[in-house]
Amino acid sequence: MAELSRVEKERAIAEAEKSKEQSVQLAEERKQQAIQLAESEREREVQRSLVFKEQSVEVADQERKVALAQQMAKLEAAEQERLTIAAQREAAEQEVFTVQETAAANREAQIQIIQAERDAQRELIAQKNAVELEALKQIKTAEAEAEALNKKAEAEATAAIRL
Repeated sequence: MAELSRVEKERAIAEAEKSKEQSVQLAEERKQQAIQLAESEREREVQRSLVFKEQSVEVADQERKVALAQQMAKLEAAEQERLTIAAQREAAEQEVFTVQETAAANREAQIQIIQAERDAQRELIAQKNAVELEALKQIKTAEAEAEALNKKAEAEATAAIRL
């Protein structure tokens, strides 16, 4: 019986060791599954993090592009306004120049009209003076002829009386 008890003891020990090994193996399998599950979860978390980071970068890039486009639109509007103001300023300057040139041309025309009137008056006066001088010469000539005729008539009358 001692031997039976020893065999039973050995069998019980062998079964206990087998059960222990199975428990250890089961625990090891569960540990490996937990490690794989944790690794899988960590990889998913890394992937989610990468996707979120890429989305954040894309959103930031889009926002930067929108801000840049808005800034460019503002700059273009400002440039357009500057060009419009410059064109208006140029048009106003041209208008002032045109008014000045028109005024100068009008003044020149008035001066030419005044000079033409003066020249015409001088010519008229010169012609009037020439006519008056000619008339005066004719009057003097006629008076001289009349006096000469009067003297001749007096001389003839005196000569006729003496005869």
